[in-house]
Amino acid sequence: LYFNAISKEISRDSLFRIGIKRVCVLGLSLLTFPLLIIWTHFGFWLDDIFFSGWKNVEVKTPCFIVGNARSGTTWFHRVLAKDETHFTGPKTWELIFAQPD
Repeated sequence: LYFNAISKEISRDSLFRIGIKRVCVLGLSLLTFPLLIIWTHFGFWLDDIFFSGWKNVEVKTPCFIVGNARSGTTWFHRVLAKDETHFTGPKTWELIFAQPD
């Protein structure tokens, strides 16, 4: 029933037409995303080669910053990040492309 309704919607003259622009964007996305994943894994591999000690760093007292939107958490994170001897935090790309152990 669901697929029947979708096929009827596609066959009509609607906003959900499969045009050349939509096919190009989808094709580019399907090509770009795996390349981005490969590039990210290559970077992790280089980290293991050049900075192999990162796995042996002991975290004594973690500090989690949690808050509502627009409540100052980004500002607080930036203030803490200025003290590189005591605090560290992930970069934006590390959050987006996080890899489980």
